Order: sequence, then structure tokens, then C-alpha cells
Amino acid sequence: MQNNFDAQKMMNPLIVQSDRSILMDVHAPLADECRNALIPFAELERSPEHLHTYRLTPLSLWNATSAGFTYQDAIDVLRKYSRFDVPQSVEVWIEETAGRFGKLRMIPAPCEVVEFEKKAGHFPDDVVVINPGNQVDPCEEEKKKKREADKEAKALKLKRKKRIRVKKNIFCLLLKQNLSINRLMQMSSLGNI
Repeated sequence: MQNNFDAQKMMNPLIVQSDRSILMDVHAPLADECRNALIPFAELERSPEHLHTYRLTPLSLWNATSAGFTYQDAIDVLRKYSRFDVPQSVEVWIEETAGRFGKLRMIPAPCEVVEFEKKAGHFPDDVVVINPGNQVDPCEEEKKKKREADKEAKALKLKRKKRIRVKKNIFCLLLKQNLSINRLMQMSSLGNI
């Protein structure tokens, strides 16, 4: 019975190598079925006439995982179609790499939260703020509006200070010249002040 099992396994098309490359014998009986099973999680590197070479990469595993393919599915496919045992290091790498999928999520956050957390000097464990150097900061528009509003508020405050100075000057003029407020109003309406 052991010989029968070995003979069937030797008919399998895959040879999985520890460098995460996969060789597929295109003349093996299960080659077409195996090719279709590899497509979701392995990248075809070379396809000469007799022996196709596939490679497991982080990107190929992440794409498969995002499509609903689990790391266990990938390991099961390799075990099913492999002529020899799948190297343990490859199985562990598949599990670790595919297991990272979904751990980091990039979501838009309100700028106030990001600024508050930056000022506090910390972020929650599951939040990573990334701003590549050549991309526009998503909070930049809000920061620009705030700067403009601050500038307008400062100009308005300065204008109020000038009005207060003018009012003080007018009051001093009233005191010096003993003018009544009614007379002052007449003078201002005529443009004399």
C-alpha cells in the first residue's frame, strides 16, 4: 500500500522548493487541474515547454487573501499536488505572510484627531499615520483654511484696534475743544473728521 501511495504521489506535477519557487511538470496527469489551483496565489515566472516555474511572493499571497483565499487553502493545494513533502519553511512563510493581511488598515481620519494625537506624541497601537513625501497631506486643505481664517481674524482685530484708537482720538478732541457729541456727528457727516 505504501508503494501504491508513493507511485500516485510521483505522478503529481509539483515540486515545491524551499526558496518558494514551484516547478510544475506540464506532462503530469494533473497538470491542468494544478495550474488552475495555483493561479490564485502563485505568480508564473517562466513557462518553457516541459517545466513551468511559479513563485510565491508576498504580493501574490496578499492578492489571494484579499480575494478570500486563505493561507490554509494555499498550503492544501501545494500538499495535494506536490510530488514530495512541502518544505516546512515554505508553509510557515505562507502562514505568516498571508496572516498579516488586514492587520494594517488605512482609513481617513479627521484632521483634528491626527493633530491631537501628534501633539500628544502617541497614536493607538492599530493606527499608523503615513504621509509619503510626494503626496499632499489630506489635512492640508483644512490647515490652509484655518490659516486664512486666523489671518482674517488678526486683520479684523487690528482693524478694531484702529477704530478704538480713532474713538479715543475723537474723545480727546471732544475734551480739548469742548465740542458736543452732536456737533462731532455733524462734522463727521460732512467729512471734516
